Amino acid sequence: PTNFCVGGSVTLNANTGTGNTYQWKKDNIAISGATNSSYTASESGSYSVTITIAGLSNTSLAILITESPIPTAIITPAGSTSFITGGSVVLNASTGTGYMYQWKKDNIAIIGATNASYTASAAGSYQVQIDHGLCNALSVAVVITILPTATITPAGATTFCTGGNVTLNANTGVGNTYQWKKYNIAIIGATNSSYTATATGNYSVVVTNGGLISTSSSIAISVMPLPLATITPLGATTMCSGSVGLQANVGAGLNYQWLKNNNPIAGATNALYSASSSGSYQVKITQGSCIAMSAATIVKVQSSLFASITPGGPTTFCSGGKVVLYASTCSGYNYQWKKDGVNIAGAVSSTYIASVSGKYQVRIAKNGVKDWSALLMVTVNKCKDVLKNESIGSITDSVNDPSIVSSIENFEKAAENNFEITVFPNPTNGNYIIELGAENSEESDFEIVVTNTIGQTIYHKHSIFSGKKEEIRFSENDPGGIYIVNVKTKNKIATKKIIFNK
Repeated sequence: PTNFCVGGSVTLNANTGTGNTYQWKKDNIAISGATNSSYTASESGSYSVTITIAGLSNTSLAILITESPIPTAIITPAGSTSFITGGSVVLNASTGTGYMYQWKKDNIAIIGATNASYTASAAGSYQVQIDHGLCNALSVAVVITILPTATITPAGATTFCTGGNVTLNANTGVGNTYQWKKYNIAIIGATNSSYTATATGNYSVVVTNGGLISTSSSIAISVMPLPLATITPLGATTMCSGSVGLQANVGAGLNYQWLKNNNPIAGATNALYSASSSGSYQVKITQGSCIAMSAATIVKVQSSLFASITPGGPTTFCSGGKVVLYASTCSGYNYQWKKDGVNIAGAVSSTYIASVSGKYQVRIAKNGVKDWSALLMVTVNKCKDVLKNESIGSITDSVNDPSIVSSIENFEKAAENNFEITVFPNPTNGNYIIELGAENSEESDFEIVVTNTIGQTIYHKHSIFSGKKEEIRFSENDPGGIYIVNVKTKNKIATKKIIFNK
């Protein structure tokens, strides 16, 4: 072919004969050294050859050679070639008169992509082929990198009971780094591709790769509190005959199952159960999908004389409150109650109502045989005057009221011989953390009860204290003021005051 691209060529052959000499010409100008019977033309021009023999010369007709330029194929991105899913970048090819275009992704032609520009929105290696006449050129590849939008996939239910959890999984990728957040606040140390959520909150994850940052939509986790499960004896739990009423706490939506010696009692599904035989009694309370088990109440039915006291409620309460104390019962028993080692005048029945602090004891006698019960401590605190207009007063009033501060300090001092907890931040605007001391590293079952200063429970749950910490959040309905945080184990308790600065 006499038409070719820059870098191409064509061989021109003259007719041959004995004694012939040759001179090739371009544009009618002799080409130096071009004296063979053939000539390789690599440039545009009008080529001819003059043949001479025996003094005679003859020049051929000229032949036109056309050398076409190769187009320039360069891609210029109009922006960053790295972006998050949903983004894009315009790729601009070099332009020229008569240019025709074909864009390619990963060496495969993109159907319909024949303009001088192409908008890339997917990861890959992009090139453009430019045709100009007989000639074409393929550009150097431009690589587009895309960071997928951060997403969260929960590995289970996002609503569960206290003590449960759910693993949240972020989308993964080579080079990704992660930061989990709760209520849009970074969770310290939560930098893996998954996070196990144990508390109520709105969780999100920030995924970073090569300077690109993508934040997921938040996912709501709801932790339902375990129901309160308590037993209040309605009489003495030690007796020689008869029965004692065991009263479970009541509330909307609660379902009951009584157990004796860890075995369910058939048909015992009411809030009140009458125990008439010796054993360890508990009540399992279900609310929705959440279950709580009460502490055991020991009932003893025995013929021998044995003095004991059964409190009919909490033995620590605010002034103005009271608790009924039940002595063990049997026909023919005689009673004498004592406080701080002194007989209480007239207190000779099987029950006594205690309304002041002291160490209480009861003596039981029958047919000349006597037995003294163990001491029972009743603590009455001055905390009732925190109420103002039937609600907790301002934070300043509460903190400056000496009787309130003193009573709460008494609670804390009473727990000093058990174990230590730390509550922070204190004061708090909503969220706070309970942290266990080192001495509790072997414990695994804790009960958390938060009350206001008149003894009303505002928060209750059982916890394993994962990482020795438990995060709690005041409700929007809780008024500002002083609250008491109690953490209990089988036979220990820790108490701290906390200020809710609403």
